[in-house]
Amino acid sequence: MTRVFVTYAAGPDLERARRLATDLRAAGVAVWMAPDSIAPGTPFAAAIDAGLEGSDCFLALLSPASLTKEWVKLEVAAAVDRAAQGKIRVLPVVLSPVAVPPLLSVFQQIDLTDYERGLAALGAAIGVPLHTLPLSGDQPAEAPGLRRPDMDEFSATVTGDLERGARRFGYLVQRTGGGLACVVEVALLRIGVAVWPDPSTTEGHILGQAERELRANEQRVAVVLAVHRGPHTRMTPYQLLGAEAPNTFLMTWNEADGADALGACVDVIVRHLGGG
Repeated sequence: MTRVFVTYAAGPDLERARRLATDLRAAGVAVWMAPDSIAPGTPFAAAIDAGLEGSDCFLALLSPASLTKEWVKLEVAAAVDRAAQGKIRVLPVVLSPVAVPPLLSVFQQIDLTDYERGLAALGAAIGVPLHTLPLSGDQPAEAPGLRRPDMDEFSATVTGDLERGARRFGYLVQRTGGGLACVVEVALLRIGVAVWPDPSTTEGHILGQAERELRANEQRVAVVLAVHRGPHTRMTPYQLLGAEAPNTFLMTWNEADGADALGACVDVIVRHLGGG
């Protein structure tokens, strides 16, 4: 899996950075971007060092605003130093017309002022085909990775298991269409459940689609539980779209070793968000 670190001007360029991150994740690219990728309580400098250490590419999103930000300058300097050691690849990405700083002028530049053309060029540069996703809820009901609950056995199994656990864990299950298989309602919290039956679907693609679902949010959910078929049962929280608390939980589920796990994970999500 390709891993990229994105630096940008928080505030002025936040929405454009998040749009790019969504399209990267939908293509299976792992994206490190502050503040979404920094766990609560982690020192900022240490988180950045770890993010750079675990990345293959460094994307510097350039605009008049980003060229004035001290954190962007520091992250660029750190990335260029690692690039000189052959540890990371640096790609300046031009969001708005600017003079590329001398420190970055020696690297291949991507012009993102024309977003679709620039995204294709970025995909060619990192070796991953990239395509732009809609910014609203206008995706078709059968978009890649978003299956209706009645279209495959795994989705039906997931929904059925949630319904069996409803009485034990005290929640309601409402079947839906489109990107969510169902919505779970508990303790004034609406949890959207999306299902990916294909075990080859990448984590980055799932998170990209979950981010897209949260952005459109036609079902008015606070959290998305993304259930993915896998060899072992586990659950990982993520903070997408700059949320202050986890708003996406990626659950790899194996029916054999995860009996009653779906109902239990709903309980875990409610307790987690409630501070328990």
